[in-house]
Amino acid sequence: MALVTALLLAALFLHFCAYLLVGPRPAGVGLVGGYGRWWQDFLGEFDGTSPEIADAPAEPTPAAPPADPLAVPGSESPLPNAAAEAQLLSYFPLNDGNVWQYRTRTARLNATPQEGQVLFRVVAVDRSGDRPKYRASVESVEFTYQVRGTDLTVTQADGQSLVPLRYPLDRGATWESPPGYIRYTVLGSGSAKTPVGEFDCLRIEKESLAGGPSGVLYYAEGVGLVKQALRTGMADETTWELIGYRVNGRTAGTLAAGLATPDATIQPQPPIPTPSASG
Repeated sequence: MALVTALLLAALFLHFCAYLLVGPRPAGVGLVGGYGRWWQDFLGEFDGTSPEIADAPAEPTPAAPPADPLAVPGSESPLPNAAAEAQLLSYFPLNDGNVWQYRTRTARLNATPQEGQVLFRVVAVDRSGDRPKYRASVESVEFTYQVRGTDLTVTQADGQSLVPLRYPLDRGATWESPPGYIRYTVLGSGSAKTPVGEFDCLRIEKESLAGGPSGVLYYAEGVGLVKQALRTGMADETTWELIGYRVNGRTAGTLAAGLATPDATIQPQPPIPTPSASG
């Protein structure tokens, strides 16, 4: 009899403790099974496994916008900004048929300077999409230019993209492209003398952060790149000087044979003879 009384008292004590912890059990729920479920629910509120929590429908995750395959870090928008497009293309005109011819000179330590010519040409413009694509070639190597947001980007054959110009081209503006490898800084206005003539230019410093060529590029509004002087370390220096161009129908200087007309084909050019030491 004493044992039965002790068991009843123990059951009542457990019932009272459970009541204090989780409140009264629902009607129709058994004493042992009901408190076992309540205790699981009580703990579940802390570990996220409560049936009320687990069974609740999850908030739908907003679908991410489709990735822009042409996006470049730093661009504010994938579509051209009208003001940006006007300024960028004034310093880098990319109309179909535009041609620039440069005289190049590479000087290396304890070596005879090497001189030659480089022909840069816009060979086609694709305006079928919302962003024109300007296909250009430097000798036999092709590139694709586009205005994306506030950037003029150039995509190489291997798919790598660079941003040589970024709007607004205000003095002191700076950007990196690719980040951590090349830093561009707008130095302001200045003049550049070339075999074609002297130009008022926008000067942009190109600084390699990985040991590559660094120097200054000169862009003339309405003409494009007229000169660049790049140095690698203390030994090698390469310069490009504009010797002829046909830009937006205007021709000046010396161009490769037949390039004075837009439908001409590119003719290979012999290198410019290196002046002798006595000369």
